[in-house]
Amino acid sequence: MVEIDDVGANKAATHITACVTCTSVTVPDAVPGRTYQARVWPVARDGSAGVAATSGAIALTDPLCASAQPCFSIDTRQQLGPMTHTAGGFNGGWDVLTTELNMVSALAPTWARVDVHADPATWAEMRLRNISTTFMADSWWRTQRQARNESIVPWDNWALYASETSRMVRDMAALGEVPTYWEIQNEPDMPGAYGASIAPTRTQILQQFKVAYQAIKAVNPDAKIIGPSLTGFYWNEPSRPIDLQSFLDFADANQLQFAGLAWHEDGAEGDVDMWSVWGRTIASHVARAKVGVVASTAMKAAVPVVSEVVPGWMSGLPGGMIGWLSHIENTGATQVSLSCWPTPNDPMPGDMNVRTACGSGTFDGLRHSNHQPTDTFVPHLHYTWTLTGTKVTTVANRPGWAGMATVAPDGSVAALVARNDTCRSDVNPLCPKATDDALHKWPGVAAGGANLDVRLSLGLARTAGASVRIQATPFHASNNTFSTPYVMPTPVVDQTAKVASNGLVSITLPGVADGDTWLVRVLPA
Repeated sequence: MVEIDDVGANKAATHITACVTCTSVTVPDAVPGRTYQARVWPVARDGSAGVAATSGAIALTDPLCASAQPCFSIDTRQQLGPMTHTAGGFNGGWDVLTTELNMVSALAPTWARVDVHADPATWAEMRLRNISTTFMADSWWRTQRQARNESIVPWDNWALYASETSRMVRDMAALGEVPTYWEIQNEPDMPGAYGASIAPTRTQILQQFKVAYQAIKAVNPDAKIIGPSLTGFYWNEPSRPIDLQSFLDFADANQLQFAGLAWHEDGAEGDVDMWSVWGRTIASHVARAKVGVVASTAMKAAVPVVSEVVPGWMSGLPGGMIGWLSHIENTGATQVSLSCWPTPNDPMPGDMNVRTACGSGTFDGLRHSNHQPTDTFVPHLHYTWTLTGTKVTTVANRPGWAGMATVAPDGSVAALVARNDTCRSDVNPLCPKATDDALHKWPGVAAGGANLDVRLSLGLARTAGASVRIQATPFHASNNTFSTPYVMPTPVVDQTAKVASNGLVSITLPGVADGDTWLVRVLPA
């Protein structure tokens, strides 16, 4: 276990798990311009820790952003491999009956996490588009029981739960609705998941996974089943109804070969620190999960699945959305789907998960129910279509800033630069003011969220003196009803610059607001 402590803040910045034989580990979420101290110690499978070794002070620097002013660097000379759009999944969000299919083509989902409400036409469309799917089996069980006024609690009748789960697999196979992954229970650790007054024990929850696993495999031995889809990254939390370590241990004890270890990244986690608010700890969580499954006997082949990502209090902000997606893009997670949150200021009545979040063509809140784009729609569109080619290194010298960038074969660069210092309670209905206030106090965050001029430093593989054209377009957070036609913003920066002898070009992004995402294009002049 490697813990990185922020010396100035006197807090743990993050921690990450290395493999048993590793002699080095990459910590992806530290920030240049801050000073850290590393602590390293061995941890046995039972959770007992050995003696820690502690490093001296480590002052991080970025050669492209050496000054103290707010700075974001993009180095096209450090390439990370093909852009995969790993974070391009949706948690429902569209269907053939309510969504224009050209919008599905535009957003190009890589995953669809669906429930019992998905209609046959939508299943057919997902097969046609070769979209990988996860089916939430608990939604099928719940609707079947509620239609009969029967208990939705599996342990009230294990035999019925097993037989109905097997029937579900048979019925869906007959309809041609066979998902890539079967998800047994969503958020079993959430109060109310089994009914408002039901407080399940860990034994009951784990037994549910065993019964459902065996029932699904009895019908389809090749089925890929994932679990436990917790509300956050809770690794070893004895006080919680269930955690990831106990799930792995139970799978090993019963030789249940789950295909994926699943959890949510919605800003809730067991290793709570303020860095989780910006999504900076996601990579550490995926690394910890990978080490955990390698140590398993039954789940060595399991993949990390982030079944929901982006908390509600960041989902309505362009900077929040792109900031969180950037932190998950390079983690190595297999499936990533957006969380379902109500579209900001959407007056449409009805159940949140059907009308304003996961259905009615809202793409998990990227669009209003009147089908107007919200503030996050176009930035997400640029994530899908503009960021293509090869991923390159991006570094922000402030917490609360992040981004992604790619370079094309002709050398042109595309980037999304995100600022999400706080959750903007003034424009985001899902942002608690207490969270906003707490974030303003974090070291390195601009007090009050003042607009800032930001240096954008580019390292280009071009000869000295070559000319490039740089365009930068802001996407702002707002607080409106999205009732008028969307007006596409235009570049506020459009200038030609010459590459310096060291391959660098710098410009200023003026007046970057908290919650902004900026699209940056670098083109041959």
